[in-house]
Amino acid sequence: MKARVTTILLVALLARTANHLHAQKIKVIVDEDARGPATTDMQSILIFLQSDKFDVLGITTVSGDQWVKEETQRTLRLLEIAGRTDVRVVQGAEFPLLNSKEESDRWEGLYGKFRYKGCWSDFSDRPASTPPAFRAGYHEPDVALPLVEGPPHTKPHDETAAHFIVRMVRKYPGEVVVWAGGPLTNIALALRLDPEVPTLAKELVLMGSGMYADNGGISGVDGRREFNWWFDPEAVRITMRAPWKKITITPIDNQRRDRKSGYAGGSLPHSIFRRQLHVG
Repeated sequence: MKARVTTILLVALLARTANHLHAQKIKVIVDEDARGPATTDMQSILIFLQSDKFDVLGITTVSGDQWVKEETQRTLRLLEIAGRTDVRVVQGAEFPLLNSKEESDRWEGLYGKFRYKGCWSDFSDRPASTPPAFRAGYHEPDVALPLVEGPPHTKPHDETAAHFIVRMVRKYPGEVVVWAGGPLTNIALALRLDPEVPTLAKELVLMGSGMYADNGGISGVDGRREFNWWFDPEAVRITMRAPWKKITITPIDNQRRDRKSGYAGGSLPHSIFRRQLHVG
């Protein structure tokens, strides 16, 4: 009887400990312009999924590096390959709040070409040796391109990204970290839906901006034109003026510094990627 009671208490203690450890995980919403396949956008998603420190509430997609519908399909397929179809994928904004391809085209006509414009870019003249994600021609947002990784069999969550963000921070007040790796359109829309989002969230962590005008930006054009903030500047204004409890920003300078150090060490981009993911 004593042994039986001890066993029951031990099982209860282990269950309580497991629940406590799960409760200690950081709840995070991953908001990403998930260009694919095999890009740093996908890499960032995998890091969250592989870490035992995070409870990924969902992945919200937003147009930026690619159009949002294509990104959503690629994210769903990534989760299938990774065996994490339990994580919700929520499709977000298709267009910036005000910025447009036509406006960027006019700017280029006046001041010169950008080397990179995300989903507005046309890389069709690049050699066949270029990775698929970086040699596509321009296409309209509703054009469904075949995925080299194969089509997903799962579907996105039936909700907009902005509504999902609002719902999660209200469900877990003071616990949710909003991580934004792309343009801030979804975040700005969530703030317009519910101005209390910043005070309900635990923290906003984002990749954007550039500290030095000559050391960052769109393929080195100008650090003040870092892509995420350049693509939707109005969303940046709305987001950065909100009363968040804490904001952490990773500027483009960090990425350029790490890339240069990798090249200086004689590492090719694909080997750097594999090393960071601990592959092989």
